[in-house]
Amino acid sequence: MTTVLLCELSEISAAGIEAVLKLAACEVVRHCRSGDEMLRIAGLLRPEIIIASTRTLGDDAIATFRKLQADDRCPRIILLVETNPGTTVGDLDAFNADGLLMREASAATLLACVKCVQERRPWVDPDLLHSLACPKRATATTDNLTSRENQVMHLAALGMSNKEIARQATLSEGTVKMYLHRILVKLRLANRTQLAAFAHSRSQQPSWHGQIHNYGRAIILEGASHDSRKVHAGSARPLRYISDDNYRNRFRIVSNDN
Repeated sequence: MTTVLLCELSEISAAGIEAVLKLAACEVVRHCRSGDEMLRIAGLLRPEIIIASTRTLGDDAIATFRKLQADDRCPRIILLVETNPGTTVGDLDAFNADGLLMREASAATLLACVKCVQERRPWVDPDLLHSLACPKRATATTDNLTSRENQVMHLAALGMSNKEIARQATLSEGTVKMYLHRILVKLRLANRTQLAAFAHSRSQQPSWHGQIHNYGRAIILEGASHDSRKVHAGSARPLRYISDDNYRNRFRIVSNDN
């Protein structure tokens, strides 16, 4: 019997996955609902396989996987993927997972993936490859966003971290993560970078200058003048958000006094 740790937010989805896993002689030893819980339980129970969804792990997914993979006894990993326009093969390759599977995959596809991973063979969902090769064209609209989702979108577009958004909107970090996931799915966007560009291009948020002034920081594109206080979505340079340390070389964060 292969031991499995399942990391999935939805109780219904988790129950369905567990039922399918029994057909592959797998036993779900624990069901967790966050990356931190997954790391803790994996260290205690040492499962042979971990099945986790990008929806559950959120923005910390790659960092969480890196921590798992740093262990010499790292379990095999199956990632349940929710793709959005803009998702690339490179994005998924960064996870270095043993199995890549569409989150809405059929029971037969999940079984095929699990059996390959049990045999220590890599597996990629053919439907996932097709969705990446032939992405659907979609028009994003904020019509179906709630007022709270609009608020979170505006704050995220300003470059605030989940913790900063939580403080500003009087929410928990977990709730902010949930809202951001819903927003990206509804707008069919891949990440916060695309969300910031979308919010600016649609002028859905209040004045960038006023918002950044209130926030106390401004984003200056590398090479831009100190008078610039806007994020230029049309710039040839990629748009990034200020909370990510990896992108500080692309942006300079300055105070409004400069």
